[in-house]
Amino acid sequence: MTRHAKHAGPDGPRRPATEAASPDALWAPAPGAVRPGPQAAMTPPPSNPSELINAATAAAKSRAARHERLWAMTREQRIAAFWRGELTFGDCQAWSRRYPDEPPTGPCGEYLYILVTTPEWLGEA
Repeated sequence: MTRHAKHAGPDGPRRPATEAASPDALWAPAPGAVRPGPQAAMTPPPSNPSELINAATAAAKSRAARHERLWAMTREQRIAAFWRGELTFGDCQAWSRRYPDEPPTGPCGEYLYILVTTPEWLGEA
């Protein structure tokens, strides 16, 4: 016996379509669709778009300055800074892009800065 394929989508109560429904009513959640508990707050957009641009530019300049200091180090200094915990995740990513053979790796060959975040390494698996 062949069964008809069921359309993918959530099962649950559906609202009947009405021709006279207002646009606000069409976007209102179906009864029972709102989850209990506190709702997530949304971050308001910046009042001035130039604030966002200035913040992004400052972050990029700061990151570029950090990486310039990283490139000024020798291989041994970068490795020592890694083991002291002085490098951010972004620093480690830039380091492995520029010098892929330098960052320490684990027994499986994965970079340690990635490997230490896995459940297997943390003992959660």
